[in-house]
Amino acid sequence: MDLRNPGARARPFRYFGYAGLLLLSALLAVEAGAADGYWTLAGFSVVWLVFVEFVRRKLLDSPWIALGTHVFECLVLGLLMTWCVFPLWPMASVGLMLLVGAGAQGGLRFLLPGTAALCLGVFSLGGTHPARLAPASPLVTMSSVVLLYLFMLGIAMESFRQAQRLHASRLRAVGESLDLEAFNARLGRYLPRPLYRLIEHSPAVRHVPRHQWVCVAFIDVVGFTELVQTRAAEEIVDILDGYLAAIAELVDSQQGVLSKLLGDGVLVYFPETQDRRESVRACLAMCHQLEPMLVAIRQRWHERGLLVDLHTRAGVASGYCAIGDWGGAGRLDYTVIGTPVNLASRLQQEAQVAGVLVCDTTAALLDGNKQPCLEQACDVALGPGESFFIKGFGVVKAYPLVASALSAKVRAY
Repeated sequence: MDLRNPGARARPFRYFGYAGLLLLSALLAVEAGAADGYWTLAGFSVVWLVFVEFVRRKLLDSPWIALGTHVFECLVLGLLMTWCVFPLWPMASVGLMLLVGAGAQGGLRFLLPGTAALCLGVFSLGGTHPARLAPASPLVTMSSVVLLYLFMLGIAMESFRQAQRLHASRLRAVGESLDLEAFNARLGRYLPRPLYRLIEHSPAVRHVPRHQWVCVAFIDVVGFTELVQTRAAEEIVDILDGYLAAIAELVDSQQGVLSKLLGDGVLVYFPETQDRRESVRACLAMCHQLEPMLVAIRQRWHERGLLVDLHTRAGVASGYCAIGDWGGAGRLDYTVIGTPVNLASRLQQEAQVAGVLVCDTTAALLDGNKQPCLEQACDVALGPGESFFIKGFGVVKAYPLVASALSAKVRAY
């Protein structure tokens, strides 16, 4: 039984009700002898059912046509049963089956008009006829009771099947919901958190790349290629997972966006806030905490027998980049593209081990006079500027990031 098709849901009840009407009319006609009224009612049950099926197929189950035909058939059946003096028990059985079919097809919207039309038909021609109130023959009475019993049994069985279907659907929906939650949770770990929130808020919207000022940091592990060649794959996975998890935690603590995991390389950007200098300070504070972070996780590795001594180097640049979805219909990538990204990557290659190189544009945002000391909140300072020849950029002036007196104490992670 299709829950989305009320006509199909009501059709078995309609067939059974008219079959019961035909059987009871035939029994009454045989008992009464030449009773034209009962044979007329039996003929009407067949003709009307064929007519309704024809209308349904031609008019595509229109709800208003279905309601009109139902009200009309209730009225006509009430009139015919009154005219032919249908006994009370058979009339009650047929009327109940007919109205249950109406309720199954359209709920109260069909049931109430159908009940009113049936009552109007029954009582309009003298519904209290003495012959109707007289007891029917045992055969007719028993047939009415059996038909009504079978009808109710069919309703009970169908209701049970529907309950089973609904329960199975609910279990499937719960299972799919749990799978979807697990999928979303895992997907969220592959995506930057701001991007995950964007997709969660508007999953169907493609985020067209837009120009936005950012401070970009490109971080790389020194000597990671040699490390891979001398270690087992299981150890490399363990080391890299611990390192990247610590990087992600560090970036989150400074309100940055972890845009890319490129093997052992990491691309991080800090979007523009009300004051660009705050974004730069947050980026440099993150870079300054890289070595203390490595000291902490190095200790954990040593406790587990992994004698690894990792160091990083980083490049920092700032400027306008295009941020958004890149790619075609088959594959999209939400990332940041622009000159500052390329410059940060090149500066990272020029930086010393455990060092950070900051481009002159970023340094100018911190202090127009390029004073070496930053605010104490950053716990870092910029060293003297150096000139580097960088392919694609020519001669670029950059400043190394050095620890201030306030940052001598290593932080714990």
